[in-house]
Amino acid sequence: MNVRVVLLPEPEDPDSFARSHTAAEVQEYIRANEQDFLAFKARLLLRDAEGDPIRKAALIGDMVQSIAQIPDPIQRSVYIKECGRIMDIDERILISEVARKRLASTGDRETDEFVRRQTARQIAEAPPQPARPDTQFVGRIEVGSSVEALEREIVKYLLKHGHEGFEFKEGRTMVACNVAEVIFSELDADRLTFRDPRFNKILETYRAQWRQLGVGTEVPAHHFLNHPDPEVCNLSVDILTSDDNYVPS
Repeated sequence: MNVRVVLLPEPEDPDSFARSHTAAEVQEYIRANEQDFLAFKARLLLRDAEGDPIRKAALIGDMVQSIAQIPDPIQRSVYIKECGRIMDIDERILISEVARKRLASTGDRETDEFVRRQTARQIAEAPPQPARPDTQFVGRIEVGSSVEALEREIVKYLLKHGHEGFEFKEGRTMVACNVAEVIFSELDADRLTFRDPRFNKILETYRAQWRQLGVGTEVPAHHFLNHPDPEVCNLSVDILTSDDNYVPS
């Protein structure tokens, strides 16, 4: 998709403009004034929707639908970034919605890679956050948090970090562990399941792939983004495109 738009000066139309200018002048005018179609569309519709949040929401949905049709993931990334800037909307929302549209319309198998690349790019572009010396960071989950928040946090760690390893000190010995292995071990030891059936489906899908692929191997995100249950798909997109919010302990 590489459609360009040129606005002619009033009251010209293509025929009158071509008749009143030489071919070289027409070509030069096009080169100087051509605009990308999607960016032009976003600016035009946004101007019409100014001050009307309902129309702006509809505009964003329309732009998401257009961007989702772009087959090239690099071009999609560029358009998401540009449309987010033009429409003053969080880029993560556009990433999430575009991923949903592509899954719904095409069952796109590379959507998980697209989501992962966009998340990685956002992290890389984010300004560094100063940390206090000797500060440990923990998730924003506290005593009294809702069961849903706790379940979501566990699933988020599993999806994003399940393949990673870490060490903890047992007496004088450093013990190597795997995130997914510890999560499953703790849940199984207490025979725990999640209250939310969507989280349980994600858990069981991950467990099946984890057993097949082996400890330390990243489970591809498409197993969750292409899950037969659309609610699991949507939840997975939300989790995979969400920030890892940490606060000093």
